[in-house]
Amino acid sequence: MSNETAEFAEFFQASWEPCLKAVIAVTCSAQLAEDQVEEAFVRAWMSWRKVRCHPSPQAWVVRTALNAGASWWRRGIRELPLGGHDVPVLSDVENSLDSALLSVLWRLPDPSLPYWCET
Repeated sequence: MSNETAEFAEFFQASWEPCLKAVIAVTCSAQLAEDQVEEAFVRAWMSWRKVRCHPSPQAWVVRTALNAGASWWRRGIRELPLGGHDVPVLSDVENSLDSALLSVLWRLPDPSLPYWCET
């Protein structure tokens, strides 16, 4: 393993959890935050020579993750519905549930979210 690879691996191990927690606090979605932080670490590895000289590489990763999320959100705004083709298909189980019960289930809080993100 090269010195640069070992240095990045050490940075990744020490920084993954704090960066993920910071992005979860902003997005209130563990899954979305994980995707964004993964993308940011890929970009950090691709630019490691620059990132490792940054005054705060962890802050660079968090900012990059949040920017990636903002870019994804902006792209989503421009997407247009496909006239019913993008409507999610309900499984047989969901079709057999009472609609009142299903609406109550959909309102339950996401157990993966921190308590302060629940609406």
